[in-house]
Amino acid sequence: MALPSISICILNYNYGRYLAHAIDSALDQRPGDYLLKEVLVIDDGSTDESLEVCERYGGKITVLRRPHEGFGAVLSSALRAARGQWIAPLDADDSFTTDKLAAIAPALTDDRFLVQHWEHVVDANERPLLTKPHPGGNTSTLLVRREPALDLLPVSNEAFFHVFDYLGYGAKVTEPLTYYRVHDANMTDRANPGVFQDYLQGVNLEIATRLRELGRAAPPWADHRTLRRLSWHFTALAWGNARESAVQRGQRGVALAALSSEVRAALMARRAAHTHWLGAKSAARMRPTVVVGRPPLRVESVNSSSAP
Repeated sequence: MALPSISICILNYNYGRYLAHAIDSALDQRPGDYLLKEVLVIDDGSTDESLEVCERYGGKITVLRRPHEGFGAVLSSALRAARGQWIAPLDADDSFTTDKLAAIAPALTDDRFLVQHWEHVVDANERPLLTKPHPGGNTSTLLVRREPALDLLPVSNEAFFHVFDYLGYGAKVTEPLTYYRVHDANMTDRANPGVFQDYLQGVNLEIATRLRELGRAAPPWADHRTLRRLSWHFTALAWGNARESAVQRGQRGVALAALSSEVRAALMARRAAHTHWLGAKSAARMRPTVVVGRPPLRVESVNSSSAP
């Protein structure tokens, strides 16, 4: 059988101080049962030293420079430009372990569209912030199959790809294969109460809208009914984010109103599915996740609640 081909896509905006380490981690991958098709750096109009860093690598990498439009546009561009069957996105402030692709390759089977793995959480100088690995779920811990992922474009966040988890096309390798860097210039604001939950609410509503749009001409990997009930599930998640945002801000009345909307969305999802609302994979025509691994790795079904 042909080896799975992988494009590593480094997503960069003014992370020049970390970029070389990300590129080195992509180029230094240990050989395995995969083909590294290319290392792409998609630059979102950086104004720092990022381009000078890229120039040092010559033909070892391909640089795609675009006007600044934000993370979603860069991620969408990466999928469109890549030539590999699988996309391994890497935020430019993160890095891969040298055995990432070799370790993940056995899980890249034809019946999977998304494979996740765990991560090390480190500070700006790569010192551990957690004593144990974290389950991941963010950009640099995903590998997504390019062809079905194109159906979801444009995306605003990697959370769009977790749709494949809910539909039974995903698997998770429980080994940390990425260093996730926490620093004062991270794109997501998790420090101020409610801000990150507001962001998640917007993303989940965008996913719900995209699923309804796809349902009008369903792709080969899902039917209209499945996409409709999954859209209601993401709507319920969005109202859950709104409730949590209000709780964090101490807005009790707003939290109660959001809870009411969340319950209504959940009931709509249950009605659409004619079963428990997407919390379990027993919904009609849900594909079971079949997983394989290689010792000493442990590969398990992806729990949809792990999505960021």
